[in-house]
Amino acid sequence: MEQPYIHLSDETAAVLRAQGGHLYIWDSGGKTYCRTAPPDSDFVFDSTSRDGWTVHVQREITPPSVWVIRHKPFPRKHFEALYEGDSGWGRIDEIPTLH
Repeated sequence: MEQPYIHLSDETAAVLRAQGGHLYIWDSGGKTYCRTAPPDSDFVFDSTSRDGWTVHVQREITPPSVWVIRHKPFPRKHFEALYEGDSGWGRIDEIPTLH
């Protein structure tokens, strides 16, 4: 299976690296989560690494062609994961950050 393309701006990548460099995307109970810490579960993840960061996506999630990870400083600091799939663009979740 071909890995999806994952895009992070330089600023977003720097913030993610400052928080440990890992982002996890998973589904549980019909809700999709995106966090900088792994879930308390035995989910299997497919990982993509580049430039000091790694994005881990639960294997059971149908991979989109593109993931875009953004850091949003307002109204509260968080990450946002967008995906491009067959029906266009969608937003996964807001990801709280530590800073």
